Amino acid sequence: MPTSSRRKMKLAKYTFLALAAMLLAACTNDDTDLEWLIDNNPGKVVPPVIEMDYSDLDEGLDIIVTDPSDETYNDYWENSPWTTTVRVNYTADGATVTGTGTRAKAVIDGGHVVLTILASRVHVIASGECQDGSLKVYSDNKYKMTLNGLTLANPTGPAINNQCGKTLYLIVAQGTANKLQDGADYAYVEEEDMKGTLFSEGQVIFSGQGELEVTSVSHNAIASDDYLRFRKGCKYKLTSEKGNCLRGKDAVYIDGSVFNMTTRGDAKKGITSRGLVAINGGRATIITSGAPVVEAELNDTTSSAGVKCDSIMTIAGGELRILCLGEGGKGINAHQGIVMTGGKVTVVTQGVKGLASPKGIKCEGELAVTAGALYSYSKHARPVDATTLNLAPAHRVYETKTHLFKVEY
Repeated sequence: MPTSSRRKMKLAKYTFLALAAMLLAACTNDDTDLEWLIDNNPGKVVPPVIEMDYSDLDEGLDIIVTDPSDETYNDYWENSPWTTTVRVNYTADGATVTGTGTRAKAVIDGGHVVLTILASRVHVIASGECQDGSLKVYSDNKYKMTLNGLTLANPTGPAINNQCGKTLYLIVAQGTANKLQDGADYAYVEEEDMKGTLFSEGQVIFSGQGELEVTSVSHNAIASDDYLRFRKGCKYKLTSEKGNCLRGKDAVYIDGSVFNMTTRGDAKKGITSRGLVAINGGRATIITSGAPVVEAELNDTTSSAGVKCDSIMTIAGGELRILCLGEGGKGINAHQGIVMTGGKVTVVTQGVKGLASPKGIKCEGELAVTAGALYSYSKHARPVDATTLNLAPAHRVYETKTHLFKVEY
């Protein structure tokens, strides 16, 4: 063998040994990020960037249902007359209430107002600013509340606490900015729930053309022990440090509006319900970062998720964008199936596998897609984990990889 050839073989041998030594050192050095080798793979998937989007959204007109036989007829305050107006105004020094007459009564303690509505057709208008205040309402009748430039923080509980089991129509007044915040330690009242900064025993129907920012440092941002419905026209910024952003016990309907949600709580969700979650319009951006939690009594582990529902999730329109950063996080976690007939969904999960396994979409049932666009990426696990996958055949884009699932119609 020529001398030059022997030298090349010897050089290759020593180069290989040097690389092996470097890799061995890397494997024994906890400070070395071997994911660099994966992240710099030319064939790797680069997921879209998901970040908060506060831009305007052209949604068209909010069509009012006027047919009494329609199941959503009673979700429109426009279908009822409102004959009494009660005004609650907050200042740094406290609160004042006017217009109660014989149809309501108010008890005021500094900035904390307890309003008891004694009749039907009452419209409450809340405005002003107070950093140590709240509004609690008792009523046996449905009522309407307008937030008309309200900034309200309660260090010891919900900013707004609706103890009425009937419908609350909550209107965010056009052109106004409103802010609600709770405190770290709730002062509980016996036999009363208070599960978030804006809490309601009954269903809450949101509408209007203003902005509402709701922050919770210890509980949910918005919670109802019935259902939540959001109509077109508003902008919502929802943040929870330890709870969920939106919790509707029976259902959550998003028919429109712009949402930017952030939850940092362990095993918490952007949107959660024991019942149906329906995305019909609007644009919702959800970012979660919480770690999983072991539920010792159930011998199970629960993790954070962008959306979690114990029933069926339906997607008929709008845009849903989810980024999950925490260990074992799920983009969407539906227990009884997902039906997608329109809209656009983008899911990106970056969390690693530990106590829980991350997934882009987890569906304990059928994932059925007939229209719209669905993109799911999971950096460390499967992008879709469904009992059954049922895709209509007319898709124009269909792509599957180890960590990516994409279908478009």
